[in-house]
Amino acid sequence: MCERDPRKRPKKSVALVAAAMGGLLACGSALAQSNVTIYGIIDVGIDISDNGHGSQFRAQSGQSAGTRLGFKGEEALGNGLKAIWVLEQGLAIDNAANTVHGTNSTSLPGVNTNSGANLGSFFQRQAYGGLSSNFGTITIGRQYTPFFHIKRNADAFNMGLSPTINNIYAIIIPGGVDRFDNAIFYNSPNLSGLTFGAVYSAGNENNTDDFLDKAGRAWSLMAQYNNGGLWVGGAYNNMRGQDPLKQQFTLATDVAKTDAWMLGASYDFTVAKIYGSYGQGKTKLSGGDYGELTKRRVWSIAGSLPLGRHTLKASYAHMDDRKVDNADFTVYGLGYEYAFSKRTALYAAYGRGENESGRYGLPLTAVTNGLTNTSPGKDVYSFNLGVRHTF
Repeated sequence: MCERDPRKRPKKSVALVAAAMGGLLACGSALAQSNVTIYGIIDVGIDISDNGHGSQFRAQSGQSAGTRLGFKGEEALGNGLKAIWVLEQGLAIDNAANTVHGTNSTSLPGVNTNSGANLGSFFQRQAYGGLSSNFGTITIGRQYTPFFHIKRNADAFNMGLSPTINNIYAIIIPGGVDRFDNAIFYNSPNLSGLTFGAVYSAGNENNTDDFLDKAGRAWSLMAQYNNGGLWVGGAYNNMRGQDPLKQQFTLATDVAKTDAWMLGASYDFTVAKIYGSYGQGKTKLSGGDYGELTKRRVWSIAGSLPLGRHTLKASYAHMDDRKVDNADFTVYGLGYEYAFSKRTALYAAYGRGENESGRYGLPLTAVTNGLTNTSPGKDVYSFNLGVRHTF
């Protein structure tokens, strides 16, 4: 019986190892072309508030940032072209509810949707797919509006906690919505600090008869410039929806037209950062000569002061009602944040709203908190305390 020369065995082993490594490298190269990221935010805390009907204490979810679970991915297709997608679901940690909003809340028309998205649906925060290249990005689905992006960058509280300027822009300014359904969104590449975008929402869910076929349709534009510590931006939203005052008008063709615009700016001095905004929104009917139903103007100023792991914040925003006398509303407040790490932070904030004869409240933190003001002329307040973790 002939025995194999042991000196020849390493050659075969080396060949097998080389083949295996080659396969792994090829596999790794293929995997490098496509990747999926799982991400999320867990935000829990307490709220002590009075929105016109007595003081109350509640456990809350999503005050500083909306609690969520998200998936995003991209695949390189060659020549700078990529396929991209995002699926993001909102959660309420305090009661494990599947919701885009917060605790004990209902859908507020115009706050987080332009067509009354079903709160029982999945991935209500964002759900879209599209293509990205050197010429820009096109995505289709449920997406943040240009108005949202400008509001967030002009807000020291980053669209969270009771002092957020969104308690004026989203609730009081007609057309200042945060998300569009059925949206086709184009975002330009960065042109030496300048970017711009345009979106059209088809409003398909409302196409049920002759006069509602336009309800939910919307279009919006934005432009931003970011260079060094300076950021400036502007946005415009135009929407159509079923007449919110339908009980007062009998024409079957009454469809409300709302439009809003805003300008925002911030400057980071490193030792401190300042923010400002100015905007306007109005509503009118297309089915008759009723003129403007609402017209309101808003301005805000804010600042943040980082001190190591500590950050102090302050904000002041005012709404001037141009159609109703003595109906102005002011929101202001203070905030504090302590960073335990890059991912986990403790936060606290106090927000106050002052009414003249109106009944505005503070129904928003980072999500809809279910609080509305039912007492005309009543001042309101809300104190938030909690912890936020990102992953």
